[in-house]
Parts: sequence; C-alpha cells; structure tokens
Amino acid sequence: MNRVLSLLLALTLGSSALACTPAQSAQRAQAAARATVTQRMNTAAFVYGFLYSNVRHDVQIGAPTIRGKVATVRGTLSIRATERASGKAVQGRYPGTVTLSKVDACGWKVTGYKQG
Repeated sequence: MNRVLSLLLALTLGSSALACTPAQSAQRAQAAARATVTQRMNTAAFVYGFLYSNVRHDVQIGAPTIRGKVATVRGTLSIRATERASGKAVQGRYPGTVTLSKVDACGWKVTGYKQG
C-alpha cells in the first residue's frame, strides 16, 4: 500500500515529492547556492560592462549546514576585471554566506546573502 501511495504522490507532484537522502539534499542546496551566485554575477558583469572589461569571477562554495528547512552555505567570490578608463587590473575576494529555504523534499531556494 505504501508503495502505491508513493507512486501516486510522485506522479501527481513529480519525483521531487519523494524523500531524498541528506547527502542529496546537501548537494542540491550547494548547487542552488552556486547557480544563484553565478547567475547574479553574470548579470552584474553585464550591467558594469561600461566601466570594466574582461570581467571574470570564480565561485567557491563550501558544504552546506542544514537545520530543518533552512540551509546556510559559506563561500568566497573572487572577481577580476580591467578598468576601462585606466586599463588597470582590479581584483577582490569576497567571503559570504548564502541562506536557503527548503521548497520541497529535495529542492532549495536562495532566500538571502550576507557578505563577510
């Protein structure tokens, strides 16, 4: 009976409705944090493109800490670029923490970021 209910639930809500292991959940939280930071950095590079050229970034993401339906992921964002006006290379490293909320059995959504 439980297998039938699980199958019905999966068909109705999608495969993410099935429980996932703690390791899978951690991997998904880490991937969601990385994808969000990368996407936002790509947008920022486009927006600041009139001031900087050759904008490159690298995202280092650590293992998430999960407590119930909230996860935190610490990481470091490294940015390198060239100032268009001076031709000077600039770079910076910015540590921070991404906060995520659980959206289903194995999915996570970024809900915040704190630099430092």
